[in-house]
Amino acid sequence: GNNRSLADSPAAVLEINLTEPVEKSEPELPIFLDNGTSYEPPTEATIVCVPDIPPTILIEGTEYGALHDNFDSWETALLETNEDEALQIGKLVHIEDPDFVEPSAHTIPEEVDYLIVNVSAEVGALVMGSRLPPGLPLRVLDTAHSLVLRGGLNDVNVALETIEYRPEQDWNGVDLIIVRVWDNHGGHHERRMQVVVRAQPDPVNII
Repeated sequence: GNNRSLADSPAAVLEINLTEPVEKSEPELPIFLDNGTSYEPPTEATIVCVPDIPPTILIEGTEYGALHDNFDSWETALLETNEDEALQIGKLVHIEDPDFVEPSAHTIPEEVDYLIVNVSAEVGALVMGSRLPPGLPLRVLDTAHSLVLRGGLNDVNVALETIEYRPEQDWNGVDLIIVRVWDNHGGHHERRMQVVVRAQPDPVNII
């Protein structure tokens, strides 16, 4: 006993969440029904473009400030050591990315999310520890003053925990460490750590 006609049907509203803008395509109208009549539904398509949430670098347990005017105080962490003592800086650095999707067995290779992380020091050396889990799917570019990591969010954070900063031998002053991260959707973030390297008296050899 429902005598409503198709013309009385409410408009269909489609909402599509996208990470990138797309061109809206119009449906082929009119729609031909089985009885030979045609009907054009009042369809409204609402396309909502959801921007990518960029990754964020967190530096835990450090105080913030600026030793020099050319550094952003709220983005610069202050650390301290002496010329003979290495710093486990990786244990302080952690990356968050709320919309990162870790790959699964059903993920298409072309759609796998990944991060690229660069950690660099101006003077001291950066060394990645040897205690990384075996088979960790991570690509690493290692030079004396720079490390580049590429992989999933969890893998990158595991690798970051092993990074050690070693001051230049017989050098003291203020070194700068920069941590940069990019995701495969164009998001990026950068944080800085200033390391105050204090002079350490050398032992006196009495002959």
